[in-house]
This record gives sequence, C-alpha cells and structure tokens, in this order.
Amino acid sequence: MTVTKERSSRTYPLSAPEADPRFSDVLIEVMADLLHHHGYPYIEDGPDREALTAALHGFLYRTTVHSPA
Repeated sequence: MTVTKERSSRTYPLSAPEADPRFSDVLIEVMADLLHHHGYPYIEDGPDREALTAALHGFLYRTTVHSPA
C-alpha cells in the first residue's frame, strides 16, 4: 500500500523584516561551507558569493535583496 502525503502550504518566503540579524555574513559562510562539505566547489567572495546571498535571500523573503548584516 502506498501512502501519499498531501503537500502543506508553503512556509517560505517570509515577509521581510526591516532588518533580520539572522541573515548575516555568518549564515552565508555556513551555507558556502555546507555546499563545499557536500562536494561542491567552495564559494569564494565575489560574484558567486553574491549570487548565493541573492538566492538565499530570495528563498527566505518576499522582497528585494539586501546585503547581510
């Protein structure tokens, strides 16, 4: 017997606060380290790090990209 799990509504993106101290350079560094740990090339500072920041911000919040705190 196969059980099909019904998808719940999405949690993300969140409404963006004025500032969110959780969205920081440390968070971006941890994400870069996590990707590297899983076999992806390390993401250095520069265009790739900026793209990672934009992608994560776009996933988390309903707004335009802001630099990490």
